[in-house]
Amino acid sequence: VYRWAARTKPALRRLFVFMSEVVPEGFDALVGGRSLAIDPRQTGELTRVVTAAAGQARKTGQSDATDSDWLDNEKPTLLLVDDDPVLLSVIASFLGDSGFAVTSVDSSAAAMAELRISEFQIVLADWQMDNGAGGELLRWITEQRPAMVGRLAFLSSTAAGEAQAASKGCRAFNKGQDSRGLITALFEIARA
Repeated sequence: VYRWAARTKPALRRLFVFMSEVVPEGFDALVGGRSLAIDPRQTGELTRVVTAAAGQARKTGQSDATDSDWLDNEKPTLLLVDDDPVLLSVIASFLGDSGFAVTSVDSSAAAMAELRISEFQIVLADWQMDNGAGGELLRWITEQRPAMVGRLAFLSSTAAGEAQAASKGCRAFNKGQDSRGLITALFEIARA
């Protein structure tokens, strides 16, 4: 059923939650980080995920999925992570005006919590955060949602931080430099 949905109604992929006592080998590669697998014995976790997914659908006005290509009808979803509240607000506004559906959080821990319940085409995070470095988020995504690694990009306020993020195989951008280039790269990530 999932493969059929992925081919014929791709917007439905984010609505799938699989129940399995053991996550099957290759599961994340199959779903591309777009669906969750939950142990059915963890009823509290299952209830939390379903409740959060329903709330997210109401919040974004996505009560029904569409048959059309997401670039025609939906903005690419982007999780923005930065511990500086002013920069978080400014960057979120800029990205929203540039055509992204932005969800903002202020720490790696908050990003991980959001990624447990929601799907994003892109994760854009600050590499140097006081309350949880970008490297911590990269490690978690690599371990928990490996199919999302290619959808992860970092912002850095220093050339050294940018180089360090890039050395981990992630796209990295210097904050405040080449905003158009950043937007172009983020749309490329979303299309991939």
